Amino acid sequence: MNFLDRLLSDLEWLGFLFESLVIRDLRVLAQAMDGEIFHYRDKYGVEVDAIVQFCEQIDTQRTGEPAFLAVVCGKG
Repeated sequence: MNFLDRLLSDLEWLGFLFESLVIRDLRVLAQAMDGEIFHYRDKYGVEVDAIVQFCEQIDTQRTGEPAFLAVVCGKG
């Protein structure tokens, strides 16, 4: 069984891998702008995979206002 077949045979693991890569990329981008990445989970099972915080830290004199602020939610 090749690597791609192994990935596709375990979609839950593939999802964890994808999430880890996304978090890694978000950390790199946020750190370049003195931002931070947080994770949230409470006792009721509410979970947020990534909270990117840097809006107030952006030097708007140098870069202008952010193009957008977003909340990205998965469904399924």
